[in-house]
Amino acid sequence: MPVVLRELEPFRETLRCIVVESTYNWYWLADGLMENGYRVRLANPAKFEKYNDLKYTGDKTDTFFLTAMERLGILPTGYIYPKEEREVRDLLRRRMLLVQQRTSHILSFQALLSRQTGSSLGSNAIKALDLEDIEEVLPQQEHLGDVVD
Repeated sequence: MPVVLRELEPFRETLRCIVVESTYNWYWLADGLMENGYRVRLANPAKFEKYNDLKYTGDKTDTFFLTAMERLGILPTGYIYPKEEREVRDLLRRRMLLVQQRTSHILSFQALLSRQTGSSLGSNAIKALDLEDIEEVLPQQEHLGDVVD
């Protein structure tokens, strides 16, 4: 952070704001800038289509693009959650992802069971299965034995 602050210092008085792109690791940069008195806007890249016709994009072209959108007042932004709330928010997002993955696996197993045996099981019954139960419900096909073992 000290390097970033040192590079920005000569422009402090002329900067309207600093646009930070919302990526997986933006917290440290935005927090450091705000703690040092800079106005920060969080660009939401999911809300705009960048450079549809350009063959190459990189940090420099992204910078010009984000600057132009901010200057025109059309920069799609995201909310910068207070540091104190992010931990719980990130934990809840991770939990949601795990629940979605679990549901996906249950649905996949239901489809497999239906295809292989013509029978069905509800999600609660599938959640209660252990390994021995699975071998009973979905017996190994003889021609698959070598692959599975």
